[in-house]
Amino acid sequence: MRAPEVYQGLGCIHRSQIWALAAILFCWIRPGVFGTTGNKIPLYRPSWCIAKLMRLFPGWTGPPMENDVRQCEFKLGKALIEESEPEILKVSSLEDEMQTMGMPPELRDLFRYLLVVDLGGRPSASEVLASKEYLALKKKALTSTVG
Repeated sequence: MRAPEVYQGLGCIHRSQIWALAAILFCWIRPGVFGTTGNKIPLYRPSWCIAKLMRLFPGWTGPPMENDVRQCEFKLGKALIEESEPEILKVSSLEDEMQTMGMPPELRDLFRYLLVVDLGGRPSASEVLASKEYLALKKKALTSTVG
């Protein structure tokens, strides 16, 4: 459930935890989309997760990492996709995954808001709680439980 920046070697910060929470919630609804599910080779775990992120977010390829050991993990992640690893190919783009789940629009909007690949564009916890996306989902939940 690591945020993309963690695989890039930037470490884990508060906004990374927003990602992790969103990924965990997403997997609660649709198991196996993030993380190591389907991987049978322990040495591939980071690359497996990177490959899933590349499938979920097609524009994300990771940063240029000359002389960086993580470069191998990203190359293996790309190879897993290019070699048509069946379990990896079961994961499609985030938008496609949400469409096939029949997810309410308010929940899709919140996931789009939380699961931003670019760390600089991802909200903080206080921004999430004040966001129109969160407030719309909260309103939808409250009105559906009242009636």
